[in-house]
Amino acid sequence: MVEREGIRRYVAHAVLWAGIAVVAFPVYLAFVASTQDNAAIANGQMSLLPGSHFLETYYRTIFVGTSGTTRDPKGVVHSHRTIACETRQLDHMYPQGGPSPITGAPVGHFIGMLNAFLTPLLREREVHLVDVWDPGEVLRLMLAENIG
Repeated sequence: MVEREGIRRYVAHAVLWAGIAVVAFPVYLAFVASTQDNAAIANGQMSLLPGSHFLETYYRTIFVGTSGTTRDPKGVVHSHRTIACETRQLDHMYPQGGPSPITGAPVGHFIGMLNAFLTPLLREREVHLVDVWDPGEVLRLMLAENIG
């Protein structure tokens, strides 16, 4: 609780406001950037006030959908090198040891696919994939087979 005496009150309030600013300012900047055109952002001339693309951006996001929600292809192509680098990076991020992981299908995301299939192979571990996620059956498999 902030007491009402001396400089401690001002220091406590300054710390609280600084904490709010550290969290809120980047969120506000992301919101403002989403309403600007790409050229203004790229050349460093972005305003700190919402731009002219506010209605267009949020209409498309809320009512029309983005490429991630319309099932249209995104056109991302990865080479063997990018996939191998990402797999090695994931390998370093997760702890070593323990049982081989178990993954539920379908694996519809790039990082999920790498974690489910390639990271275990890089570690010379087995790949375990279940096509129907039944928590009771998965728990039974985990205990019986020492996986996941």
